[in-house]
Amino acid sequence: MDQNFTVGGYNQFADINGDGTTDVIFNADTITLQASGANGAEIVAGGPRSSALEHEFPIGPELIGERQWFDRVGINACTGYEPCFGPWVGEDGSGFNAFLGVRFRADDAATDWNYGWINLDTTFFPFPDFGQVRGWAYETEPGVGIRAGVVPEPSVALLTFSAMFVGLLVRRRRQFCKISFSDP
Repeated sequence: MDQNFTVGGYNQFADINGDGTTDVIFNADTITLQASGANGAEIVAGGPRSSALEHEFPIGPELIGERQWFDRVGINACTGYEPCFGPWVGEDGSGFNAFLGVRFRADDAATDWNYGWINLDTTFFPFPDFGQVRGWAYETEPGVGIRAGVVPEPSVALLTFSAMFVGLLVRRRRQFCKISFSDP
């Protein structure tokens, strides 16, 4: 699924890890936008600005402050005639760009959570649209946290395996290309 889409006027679905299972649903009606965890996924909220997390906010097993995991969180409400209100609306009535923290289980048998984030921009979108999802990322290793807005780097094991695989291919190619000349 495209990681850049408008939310508002209808439901939008986000499959964070690309396994074909919806992890987050953005539910928009005529005046409100909510984010809901799907298939057991949850969204972090509570504390200042509720569900809106700043860049590099730690998302993982241990949450900072008053934040907790919920199956659904409110993002904002707009009537189209008056300024919007809610945790994703600034003091001047305009929105802003921030992150939603999410956790989900990568498969039905998983016992540990995978942690991730969704970048949501609610800045100056005409009614009935509420914002724009700008992308997302998640930590592929269950139980390991991630920082909002940060894309995890490949693990050392993956990099080592990749280097060994390339080395074997080069060696195999050299052996295959050996030509011997002999006197008749």
